[in-house]
Amino acid sequence: AIILFNSKCTLYKYMYNVFPKLFGKQNLVYAYQDTDSLIFKIKNCAYERYQKIIKDNPDIFNKQLGLMEDEMNSNIKEVVALSSKCYSVLTVDDFNLRKAKGLSYNFCDRYHTHQTFKDALDNKKLDRCEFFNIRKKKKVRLRLCVDTTA
Repeated sequence: AIILFNSKCTLYKYMYNVFPKLFGKQNLVYAYQDTDSLIFKIKNCAYERYQKIIKDNPDIFNKQLGLMEDEMNSNIKEVVALSSKCYSVLTVDDFNLRKAKGLSYNFCDRYHTHQTFKDALDNKKLDRCEFFNIRKKKKVRLRLCVDTTA
């Protein structure tokens, strides 16, 4: 519990204190936030200026544990965030990262597209996915069902 609390506090520190000073509060648009991740858009910031800010602040942007890392290399074209741990990120080179809590990466990759997430957000079409798994636990068979609207 304490690790989760510290993670949230660190992320909030970046959101409310560090990034507004670096990029300007009026230029930040937050799209998605979870315990260990943050997706945001920086308005009025050229790519070269963004790269310079990252390079000039190794105490903030670094691949070390507890620091920020640009995992998508600033190539995000569109983000659809439905809920915590349920989102789709489309990059400029048409790579699509999709996450849906309770669904395996392969299942989500096979049956959901970025458009599926957009349709669910716009309520044009709701997909209902059921994922069943039978496991043995203390010689009792459990039927686990994850029902996700995505």
